[in-house]
Amino acid sequence: MAESKKKTSSRQSKKPKATIKKTPAKAAASKTAQAKSSTAAAPARPAATARKSEPAARTATPAAGKPSGTIQIKLVRSLIGRTPHQRAVVAGLGLRRLNQTVQRKDTREIRGMVAKVPHLVTILG
Repeated sequence: MAESKKKTSSRQSKKPKATIKKTPAKAAASKTAQAKSSTAAAPARPAATARKSEPAARTATPAAGKPSGTIQIKLVRSLIGRTPHQRAVVAGLGLRRLNQTVQRKDTREIRGMVAKVPHLVTILG
Protein backbone atom coordinates (compact mmCIF):
# COMPACT_ATOMS: atom_id res chain seq x y z
CA MET A 1 0.00 0.00 0.00
CA ALA A 2 2.80 2.37 0.70
CA GLU A 3 4.10 1.85 -2.82
CA SER A 4 0.77 2.76 -4.40
CA LYS A 5 0.64 6.00 -2.40
CA LYS A 6 4.10 6.93 -3.63
CA LYS A 7 3.06 6.42 -7.24
CA THR A 8 -0.02 8.58 -6.93
CA SER A 9 1.85 11.26 -5.05
CA SER A 10 4.52 11.42 -7.78
CA ARG A 11 1.79 11.96 -10.37
CA GLN A 12 0.26 14.71 -8.30
CA SER A 13 3.58 16.45 -7.76
CA LYS A 14 3.86 17.42 -11.45
CA LYS A 15 3.28 21.10 -11.87
CA PRO A 16 1.17 22.45 -14.70
CA LYS A 17 3.02 24.34 -17.40
CA ALA A 18 3.19 28.04 -16.80
CA THR A 19 1.54 30.25 -19.40
CA ILE A 20 3.10 33.52 -20.40
CA LYS A 21 0.67 36.39 -20.31
CA LYS A 22 1.39 39.52 -22.27
CA THR A 23 1.21 42.73 -20.41
CA PRO A 24 -0.62 45.59 -22.14
CA ALA A 25 2.70 47.27 -22.97
CA LYS A 26 4.07 44.12 -24.65
CA ALA A 27 0.85 43.57 -26.59
CA ALA A 28 0.91 47.14 -27.91
CA ALA A 29 4.58 46.80 -28.89
CA SER A 30 3.91 43.59 -30.82
CA LYS A 31 1.00 45.22 -32.69
CA THR A 32 3.15 48.16 -33.76
CA ALA A 33 5.91 45.78 -34.87
CA GLN A 34 3.39 43.88 -37.02
CA ALA A 35 2.10 47.11 -38.52
CA LYS A 36 5.63 48.23 -39.40
CA SER A 37 6.48 44.89 -41.03
CA SER A 38 3.29 44.87 -43.11
CA THR A 39 3.91 48.39 -44.43
CA ALA A 40 7.54 47.58 -45.24
CA ALA A 41 6.51 44.56 -47.34
CA ALA A 42 4.12 46.58 -49.53
CA PRO A 43 5.40 47.02 -53.10
CA ALA A 44 6.46 50.51 -54.14
CA ARG A 45 5.27 50.18 -57.77
CA PRO A 46 1.61 50.32 -58.80
CA ALA A 47 0.27 46.81 -59.36
CA ALA A 48 -2.30 47.77 -62.01
CA THR A 49 0.30 48.77 -64.63
CA ALA A 50 2.33 45.57 -64.22
CA ARG A 51 -0.69 43.30 -64.72
CA LYS A 52 -1.78 44.98 -67.92
CA SER A 53 1.57 44.41 -69.61
CA GLU A 54 2.00 40.74 -68.60
CA PRO A 55 -0.53 39.04 -70.94
CA ALA A 56 0.89 40.75 -74.03
CA ALA A 57 4.38 39.48 -73.23
CA ARG A 58 3.19 35.95 -72.42
CA THR A 59 1.13 35.21 -75.54
CA ALA A 60 2.86 33.98 -78.66
CA THR A 61 2.26 35.54 -82.06
CA PRO A 62 -0.08 33.40 -84.14
CA ALA A 63 1.52 31.63 -87.11
CA ALA A 64 -0.15 31.11 -90.50
CA GLY A 65 -2.76 28.33 -90.56
CA LYS A 66 -2.93 28.08 -86.78
CA PRO A 67 -5.75 29.31 -84.55
CA SER A 68 -4.65 32.11 -82.26
CA GLY A 69 -4.16 31.31 -78.58
CA THR A 70 -2.52 27.93 -79.18
CA ILE A 71 1.06 26.70 -79.18
CA GLN A 72 2.72 23.69 -80.76
CA ILE A 73 4.94 21.61 -78.50
CA LYS A 74 7.41 19.03 -79.81
CA LEU A 75 9.17 16.29 -77.83
CA VAL A 76 12.82 16.44 -78.91
CA ARG A 77 14.61 14.39 -76.22
CA SER A 78 14.00 10.86 -74.97
CA LEU A 79 12.34 10.10 -71.63
CA ILE A 80 14.79 7.27 -70.91
CA GLY A 81 16.49 7.90 -67.58
CA ARG A 82 14.20 10.79 -66.63
CA THR A 83 12.46 11.12 -63.29
CA PRO A 84 8.86 9.95 -62.89
CA HIS A 85 7.81 13.56 -62.34
CA GLN A 86 9.31 14.64 -65.68
CA ARG A 87 7.66 11.69 -67.43
CA ALA A 88 4.31 12.65 -65.90
CA VAL A 89 4.65 16.26 -67.07
CA VAL A 90 5.41 15.16 -70.64
CA ALA A 91 2.49 12.72 -70.56
CA GLY A 92 0.26 15.51 -69.25
CA LEU A 93 1.20 17.56 -72.28
CA GLY A 94 0.02 14.65 -74.44
CA LEU A 95 3.41 13.68 -75.82
CA ARG A 96 4.26 9.99 -76.23
CA ARG A 97 6.93 9.59 -78.91
CA LEU A 98 10.04 11.44 -80.03
CA ASN A 99 9.43 14.21 -82.57
CA GLN A 100 5.70 14.11 -81.85
CA THR A 101 3.99 17.50 -82.05
CA VAL A 102 0.85 18.47 -80.17
CA GLN A 103 -1.20 21.64 -80.24
CA ARG A 104 -2.33 23.03 -76.87
CA LYS A 105 -4.04 26.21 -75.66
CA ASP A 106 -1.59 28.92 -74.73
CA THR A 107 -2.35 29.13 -71.02
CA ARG A 108 -0.11 29.73 -68.06
CA GLU A 109 -0.68 26.13 -66.90
CA ILE A 110 0.64 24.71 -70.16
CA ARG A 111 3.51 27.22 -70.18
CA GLY A 112 4.37 26.13 -66.63
CA MET A 113 4.43 22.48 -67.65
CA VAL A 114 6.75 23.31 -70.55
CA ALA A 115 8.95 25.29 -68.17
CA LYS A 116 9.36 22.18 -65.99
CA VAL A 117 10.89 20.18 -68.86
CA PRO A 118 12.55 22.72 -71.19
CA HIS A 119 15.39 20.32 -71.93
CA LEU A 120 12.96 17.75 -73.37
CA VAL A 121 10.53 19.84 -75.42
CA THR A 122 10.53 22.82 -77.75
CA ILE A 123 7.80 25.30 -78.63
CA LEU A 124 7.35 25.58 -82.38
CA GLY A 125 5.17 28.64 -82.32
